[in-house]
Order: sequence, then structure tokens, then C-alpha cells
Amino acid sequence: MKPVLRRLLLSDLLLGAARGLIGVLFFYFFEQARGFEREQTSILLLVYFVAGLVGAPIWAVLATRIGKHRALAVASVYFAVTFAGATLLVPAGNYPAAIGAIFVTGLSFGAADLLLRAMMADASDAVRLDVGADQTGLLFSILNATSKMGYAISVGAFAVLEWIGFQAEVGAVNDPGVILGLQWLFIAGPVGLLLVSAVVLRLYPLTPERHAQIRAELAARDASTPA
Repeated sequence: MKPVLRRLLLSDLLLGAARGLIGVLFFYFFEQARGFEREQTSILLLVYFVAGLVGAPIWAVLATRIGKHRALAVASVYFAVTFAGATLLVPAGNYPAAIGAIFVTGLSFGAADLLLRAMMADASDAVRLDVGADQTGLLFSILNATSKMGYAISVGAFAVLEWIGFQAEVGAVNDPGVILGLQWLFIAGPVGLLLVSAVVLRLYPLTPERHAQIRAELAARDASTPA
């Protein structure tokens, strides 16, 4: 497998696992560790997703200016920093502050879906230049599988919760030590995965300049090929 594909798929796996971990533990964290009701937490999750739609054009514009992989690296770091701030700095029970913090964090939620697929389209050009055949469909199916694998990995959080003795039933009261373990899992896990993804993307070899060369070579080869 080409290095560009390895880094792209690894980033997809890491980002999928980070976002999946947030989704898996979202209700547990904000209800058990921050004291919100189920209805309030549901609204927080809705704000998180809506912010992702609002933020998508921002990352698209940034990608045109600094390149897709750099924009996604910036989005990953932004996600990690704002998520840490939203979960560590917002006081328990302060619902308006939680809504604002979650909205700011959610602005980066849609960056991965948008930019990874655009990056795979570029990578498919590199593969077509090397092998002489269009494998776009196959590559996108692999990308979709990797995303799902990342989310599947995040389900392992349930095993960790069980190991530390977390009681997931609505209305259950957990010991402070168990809540601390939940907080570490919810905060440190996604932040670490997001930052590692940013490092992987920082070393991504398919720059805009290299992709422009590949497109030019493909155009030249297509023009010289008899119809």
C-alpha cells in the first residue's frame, strides 16, 4: 500500500475512534460527571452536531488555502484543544456555558468527513497514475470500512467502564473514583487520538503541489492514449 494511503487510512481510523469515543460516553459524562438531566444532555448533543454543519464551510475554505491535509491537521488540534476546554473548564451544572463550549468544539466535528473524502479523491489520482487503472470505488469502500472500524474500536470503552465499576443505569450513583475514571476516559482518550492524528497528517506526503503534478501527468498520459 502506498504511504499516502497508509497515512490517510490511519488518520481516518484515529479520528473515527476519537469521535466514536465521544459519542459512546457523551451522556454518561454530562449526566454523571456534570450533573445535567437527560433532556439537557440531548440538547447538548444536538448542538454538537449542528455546530459540525456550521463549521464545515470553514474547513473547506481553509483547505483551499493551506491544503486539505494541513487543514485537517489544524482541525484535529482545534478539536482536541476545544474539547479539553469544554470538558475540563466548564463548571459542573453551568448549562449555558456548556452549550457555548460544546458549540465551539462541534465546529470541527464535520472536518474529518469532508476533508478525508476529498483527500481520498486526490489519493485515487496517485494510485491511477501508478497502476494505470481507476480504483476510486475500491479506495472509498476501504475508507468507509476504516471509519466504521474506528467507531467499533470506541465501543471498547464499555469494557473499560465495566472494569472500573461504572454503573450505567439511569439514576445510578457512582463513587467519586469511578466518576474520575469516566472523566479520564472521556477526555484523555479523544484528545490523545486527535493529537496523534494531527501528527500523522503533518507528515502526509500528498501535498497540493504534488497532486497538481500528478494531475498534469495523468492529463498528458490520457492525451497521448489513442481513443
